[in-house]
Amino acid sequence: MDKNLRSWVWLSGLFKKDPNDKFKVTCTVQGCSKPDINRKKQGQKAGTSNLISHANIHHPTEAKAAKDLHDKKEQEKNAKKRFRTEDTETVKVYDVKRQKTLQQTWSSAAPWDINDEKSKEYHYLIAEWIAVDCRPFTTAEDVGFVRIMNKAVPKYTIPGRDYFTTKIMPDIYERVQNKVKILAKSANNMSLTTDIWKSKHSEESFISLTGHILSTDFEHHTVVLRSQHFLIVILH
Repeated sequence: MDKNLRSWVWLSGLFKKDPNDKFKVTCTVQGCSKPDINRKKQGQKAGTSNLISHANIHHPTEAKAAKDLHDKKEQEKNAKKRFRTEDTETVKVYDVKRQKTLQQTWSSAAPWDINDEKSKEYHYLIAEWIAVDCRPFTTAEDVGFVRIMNKAVPKYTIPGRDYFTTKIMPDIYERVQNKVKILAKSANNMSLTTDIWKSKHSEESFISLTGHILSTDFEHHTVVLRSQHFLIVILH
C-alpha cells in the first residue's frame, strides 16, 4: 500500500482522488461547502495537511471516527509485533477483540437527528438563552459559538435561525403565556406598571406593560404582559 494511504484521512473515505491530477482531491461528504481541495506539494509528492485541516474544520465527527479506526489498527499491528517470536515458523498472534468496521464507528459517532430528544434539549436551552439575555437569533450562527458547541457536544448540530424563530421560540412563548394566564387567574389583584427602555443591541426603544401579583402564600410574581416597539418622533 502507498505510504500516504496509511494516513487516517484516506481511511475516512471522505476524499476522492482526481485520476488526472494527483494534487487535486474532492470531498465526498454530501452538502460540503468547499468540496474541491488542492493537496499541498511536498517536493514532487502530494501531502495530506490540507485534507487533515479540511476534515477537522468542516467534518469533525467523521474525522474523529477515522482517527479512532486508524489508532485501533495501529494498536493491533503493534500488539502482533510484540508477540512474534524469532522463529519464523512460529508466530503468536495477539488475540484482540473483533474491530469495529468504519461504518459501525461512524454510526456510534453519527450526529443526532434534529428531532432527537437530546437535540431538542439543546434547541430549547439555546432559545431560552437568546430570549433571557435579549440576544439576536444570529448569535446561534456565530463562528465562536458554533466552535464551542462542536467541541462540547460533537453530536449536536445547531439549526439555523429560521428553525428557532418558527418552531422553538413560538413553542416557548406559548408555554410561558399559558403559565402567566394561570397565574393571573389565580390572583385577586394585579398591579400594573409601564416602562420605556432601550435595547442592549440597538438604539431602538420599546414600551412594556408589567403585571405584579402577590400570591396567596405572599410570593411576589412579576410578568411582562406586553412589549412593543416605541417610536419616538422628534419635531423640529
